Amino acid sequence: MRIPDAAAVSSVGSAAYEDEGPVLVHRHAIGQTGMMENSGLCLFCDEEPFVLSPTPPPPPARASPSSSPPPSMVSSAAVEDRDVMLHDLLRREHRYLPCHGYSHQLHRSSYLPAARTRAIQYIVLVCNRLNLATGTAFNAVNYLDRFISMTCTVRWEAWMMELLSVACLSTASKMDEVFMPSLHDLQV
Repeated sequence: MRIPDAAAVSSVGSAAYEDEGPVLVHRHAIGQTGMMENSGLCLFCDEEPFVLSPTPPPPPARASPSSSPPPSMVSSAAVEDRDVMLHDLLRREHRYLPCHGYSHQLHRSSYLPAARTRAIQYIVLVCNRLNLATGTAFNAVNYLDRFISMTCTVRWEAWMMELLSVACLSTASKMDEVFMPSLHDLQV
C-alpha cells in the first residue's frame, strides 16, 4: 500500500484518492481486499487528510496529588452524603450474614455438619482443579452458609446439598471470575 506525502494529499480530495487506492480510515487503510492495514495517518471517516480541527485548550495544571485540599475545604454536603451511605451500608449488612444462631442450628442436626463439610470439600476441590480464585471459594461457602441458615426447617438430603454446592459455586464464579466455568466443568 502506498501512502502519499502531505503535499499530494492536501491537494487531492478524498474522492480522487479513493479512486487511486485504499480508503483511509482512522489510523488504518482499507485496501482493495477490504482488509484494514496499519497506516501512520489518523483520519476519521470523511475528513480531509491533514486538516486538523482545533484542539481544546489543555486543562489547568492541578496541584500535585500529595497536596490535597485540607479537610476544612471539603464540602460539608459531600461528607454528609458519605456518612449517610456508610450508615445505610452498615444498616443493611446484617441481611448478608447467616442468621443468628446458625452455628448452634448447624451442630444440632445430625446430618447437616457432615453434608456441609462434604460440600466445602467439593467447592475447594473444584476451585483447585479449575484454578479459580481463592475469593470464589470463600464466596461460594458464604452463599452456602447463608442459604442453609435461611432454610432451617428443610429436611436436607444428599442430592439437595450437592445441588446447592454446585449452585453456590456457579454463582460465586459468575461474580468473581473473568471466565466462568460451564456447569459441565463444575462436575466432579
